[in-house]
Amino acid sequence: MKIFKLLILIAAICTSAAAQWQQQNTPDNTSWYYDLEAINQNIVYCAGGKMLKTVNGGTTWNPLTIAGYNSNVWGISFYNSSTGWGCGFTGKIFKTINGGGDWTTKTVGTESFREILFVNQTTGLVCGDIGRLYKSTNGGDNWVAKNPGTSLMLRTITNYNASKYLIGGGQGSEGIIIRSTNEGDSWETMQTFDRPIEKIQFVNSTTGFASSDSRVYKSTNGGANWVDINLPTSGYFLTFYMANANIGYASNWDNTYKTLDGGATWYEQNTVLPNTSMKDIEFAPGSTSIGWMCGSDGAIVNTTNSGGGFIGIEPISGNVPENYSLSQNYPNPFNPTTNIKLQIAKTGFAKLTVFDVTGRESAILVNENLNAGEYNVDFNASGLTSGVYFYRLETAGFTDVKKMILIK
Repeated sequence: MKIFKLLILIAAICTSAAAQWQQQNTPDNTSWYYDLEAINQNIVYCAGGKMLKTVNGGTTWNPLTIAGYNSNVWGISFYNSSTGWGCGFTGKIFKTINGGGDWTTKTVGTESFREILFVNQTTGLVCGDIGRLYKSTNGGDNWVAKNPGTSLMLRTITNYNASKYLIGGGQGSEGIIIRSTNEGDSWETMQTFDRPIEKIQFVNSTTGFASSDSRVYKSTNGGANWVDINLPTSGYFLTFYMANANIGYASNWDNTYKTLDGGATWYEQNTVLPNTSMKDIEFAPGSTSIGWMCGSDGAIVNTTNSGGGFIGIEPISGNVPENYSLSQNYPNPFNPTTNIKLQIAKTGFAKLTVFDVTGRESAILVNENLNAGEYNVDFNASGLTSGVYFYRLETAGFTDVKKMILIK
């Protein structure tokens, strides 16, 4: 019988796996890269100590030159493959209309800008040090100062329709998220934090995510309130990206994590460049499989298969079972780990979920195509409270549910 051992853990796990995030060649190994903008699966821009562009998905990265400027470009925003903007030190704002071949430069004030976002060819925001915030309605030709209601550094911008924007920022032991509902003309504070907000992203009009140095937060009411998502490690988290409301990625110095359920649970993936600070994650528009990360020491990595599987999948050869089955977990009761055995009779999509007595989903253990075979799933419930739980296996031709008891 074909047997596969799946170690699917809610807590952090520390075993090796084949690399599914692959390092790409960049022009140097000293520059830091801070921001990515994917136009499609082939054209991607990268900003940092150097400006880079690829037209083949990252097989080759070519440097772009901004005449008269040799410092960091902190943020970029592209409307299409030709028209884009960037921002940097001492009030510098850049624009290209030919795919980065040439750039015009404007100086707006003297403070450094950290992020820029254009929602169309005309309307954009740029923000940065000591609460500096400006808006353009003519493609960046002119900029008008706006009052964000704070003097903290503003680091990250997102929007979820033409009129509603959110900005995150802070410095030292202070963090803040502010929101505008009138196209960036006026702002109100939504929530304060005990550390700066480094990145913010909304996936629809209600659901958004934000990150600080070691936490990821989630809002389900348009940014009015934010709750801390439990991560599988206390390491310094540097960036995240949500491909949609359910599938997302987070990265720290040593690890990359993936969620399949909107941040409720996180699973470790292989890290191709340990001890590398990843500063941004970006996926091709509409894709959950093709993406890039960039960071320190010239690092850019790429995946074409959603980052691969989770660490701990160990195939063992054998025969194919004749029938589907879901076995009782062992041990049961358990604290905090237990094993679930399942048999898959035909290759196809399978989903194994855990839910509590109210029917609320607590964890997704398997959510992918599985080859026909027998699987052992090691479930670590260290992030759950004591109580009765149920686990359900769903395939195209089989569904079964069983009960288990967690005692701590």
